[in-house]
Amino acid sequence: MQCVGPAVVMLQVVPLCTAQTAQSNQKAMCRLLRPRLRWVKSVGEMNLMRSSATVAADAMQRCIQLSHTGVHERFLATEFEYQVKLAGASRLAYPVVAGGGPDACTIHYSRNDKQVGENQLLLMDAGCEYHGYASDVTRTWPVSGRYTLEQRQVYETVLSVRQKCLEAVVPGNTLAKVHQLSVQLLCEGLHELGILPQYSLDDLRRGMYRDFYCHSVGHYLGLDVHDTNTIGPHRTLEPGVVMAIEPGLYIPNHPQFGAYAGIGVRIEDDVLVTNSGAQVWNQRHLLHSLI
Repeated sequence: MQCVGPAVVMLQVVPLCTAQTAQSNQKAMCRLLRPRLRWVKSVGEMNLMRSSATVAADAMQRCIQLSHTGVHERFLATEFEYQVKLAGASRLAYPVVAGGGPDACTIHYSRNDKQVGENQLLLMDAGCEYHGYASDVTRTWPVSGRYTLEQRQVYETVLSVRQKCLEAVVPGNTLAKVHQLSVQLLCEGLHELGILPQYSLDDLRRGMYRDFYCHSVGHYLGLDVHDTNTIGPHRTLEPGVVMAIEPGLYIPNHPQFGAYAGIGVRIEDDVLVTNSGAQVWNQRHLLHSLI
């Protein structure tokens, strides 16, 4: 009888240990699967993200319509937040960037505390959360309604790079390769603009471009603005992946750059990878009419 107790205890402990091991294995499996489940979107998630991108782009379009010489950055930032919440968004995805003039060259400018002067650009980078899913859209426009010659040249350069990068967003490619393409094309664009006549195209490619283009061309998008941070840019793209593509050029506000000084342009779209290529969810909000 004295041996029965320990034997019974052992029989009770073994199932408990097995259950704990199984639970631990399940948690480990979830940690492995979760990033991929977040990375490749379901049809329902795609629909919500398309709505999020459309709501953000529509709000930005309203800000463009309300712009004028002397408009305040804070007014436009507030208008964007008002419009997305009016359309059903629960909150901003991140603080609105509304940088006028040379402040368009500050990547995460957030002061939004001044008026935008005549012949200055306004760069707005903003997004919203719609039923938990984030959008991330950027447009750059002249508050007076027309680009200057130099602004138009920089804008057209970025617009052209954007189009070619979008064409490269296909299954089998990688975000890293799309970024490499953007660097190559923006270096060529800088060289053609002629703002660095003392440097060759090879000089720009070797690293000088970083003074004018200092961020990646894009990032994955989903429940977070920069989503699935355990999946890197070298992962092969698959249908169902959603990403932001955002080439830009930022000319330092220095006298050596003449009329180009202080011009900052970025164009950012929310993009779905499909079997037939990139599906852009806010295509209609480009500013061709202002060129």
